[in-house]
Amino acid sequence: MELRVRGRNKGVAVRTVLSEEGEDVVAAYLGDDRTDEDAFVAIERRGLGVLVRDQYRPTAASHWLRPPEELLDFLIRWANARQSVVGNTENNKENNAETNNENNAKNNAQNDTPPEPRTGR
Repeated sequence: MELRVRGRNKGVAVRTVLSEEGEDVVAAYLGDDRTDEDAFVAIERRGLGVLVRDQYRPTAASHWLRPPEELLDFLIRWANARQSVVGNTENNKENNAETNNENNAKNNAQNDTPPEPRTGR
């Protein structure tokens, strides 16, 4: 069962969600029927629109997958790519924190060193 509200469609929902996320968020919208077309259009410049159905039909989606094998493969690849990005982001944060700690230690050591004597000329 699918409920609809007058004046609203799935494209409105996608635009709303995307407007609440940063510009660098990568998103995908997967759908299987004509009520998903507005969402495919809405996500066009911010992510992937994926039509999921046995037979192709004209669509605004940028990709087409046949279920279940192609869909499962896509979802596994998406999850792995996301994990890779999240893992790299976490590693970068850890590396940045370590570098900052090292730099802070160096700066503190330099600040504890008495200044070189100046000679007046």
